[in-house]
Amino acid sequence: MSAGVSMARAADGRMTGMAVLIRTSDLPARNRHDAWRALVCDTLGPLDLRIDPDAPLRGEMELGQLGSVGVGRVRTSTPHSVHRTPGLIRRDNPDVYRVVLAVSGSPRISQDGRATQLRRDEFAIYDFTRPYELAYDGAVQLAVFSLPHDLLALPPGAMSELTALPITAETGAAALAAPLLPAPPGALPRRPGRRLDARPVREQRRSQVGVA
Repeated sequence: MSAGVSMARAADGRMTGMAVLIRTSDLPARNRHDAWRALVCDTLGPLDLRIDPDAPLRGEMELGQLGSVGVGRVRTSTPHSVHRTPGLIRRDNPDVYRVVLAVSGSPRISQDGRATQLRRDEFAIYDFTRPYELAYDGAVQLAVFSLPHDLLALPPGAMSELTALPITAETGAAALAAPLLPAPPGALPRRPGRRLDARPVREQRRSQVGVA
């Protein structure tokens, strides 16, 4: 795997850089599937990666850390999917939420009986402690954020009403945190397929849902 960009540590202990964990163009073609699978399933998982073994694999992953929030970037032009199954949850079950932002392409996220195809600059939340599927049938570039459960002061069960719902942010990644922090769960529509607008969400009072 490529050594990539080194991680720099700031004075407060936070990571300030991104490390390239894998770049398939740096690997022999015969090793790409195994290396990609190992990284996804062992480093980002445990997850079940499903991909056509005969499909040419092209992609790159980067990983960094901002305090307690994990930050990743995935670029690939090869259709495949990752699945968080009940068996894998029993094997290892870190208490984290994840947020996936579609920088380009149209990833599909499914959880809690809902499924949505994200458009560019839309994002969705999913809970790593419950089964989900993230799939793409074409080229995508994703930003993925991992947040510990205790980072968000949400009532018990509230997140299950928010998972796999597409959220729009008119300023793209700059508005990423807005729907997570200020909005009470009841203020967000619960019907699958409806796209949420980050502007009115940001106008909610921050005292309604805070950060632990």
